[in-house]
Amino acid sequence: MSDKIISGNYKKEPDEPKGEKDTNDKSIKAIITDPILSDDDKEKAILRTIRKRTISQTISFEAPYPPAEMLKQYNDATPDGANRILLMVEKQSNHRIKLESHVIPEQLAQSKLGQYFGFILGILCLIATVTLALTGHDAVAGIVGGTTIVGLVAVFVTGKGRQKSDIKRKEIPTKKNPD
Repeated sequence: MSDKIISGNYKKEPDEPKGEKDTNDKSIKAIITDPILSDDDKEKAILRTIRKRTISQTISFEAPYPPAEMLKQYNDATPDGANRILLMVEKQSNHRIKLESHVIPEQLAQSKLGQYFGFILGILCLIATVTLALTGHDAVAGIVGGTTIVGLVAVFVTGKGRQKSDIKRKEIPTKKNPD
């Protein structure tokens, strides 16, 4: 099989036996010149002939760069192609590291700020609840105090659940030993 890289896709194409391409060309010419077939039938027959010869294979890999065989093929297709790909991977990696070094501290600061505002809101609602209860507005105090507690607990619980699911999603799967 011969390997070709076509518009970013790695495709394996079968080596053509001697004379097979000529046979396909002749069969397509025969279809085109056939006076019995309508234009629609000619189109369908040509597409069937082409489909018989079209084989593609998708290759994926988990490393940040292609396998060595493919890098060699990039070098054959483009001067210094493998080096250009490796440089692109290094630039992307550096960009990601730089981005994460900025984003993670910002997320932590935002999380702390949210906790501070939540604490202040909770204290203010607690003060309002006590004030309302002392001034004879027991029903309103119960509503304000109850909704505040339920709201804060709900936010805390859902926040922890989301945090756990994010951690699970980001974990690297490991192979477990059968022992």
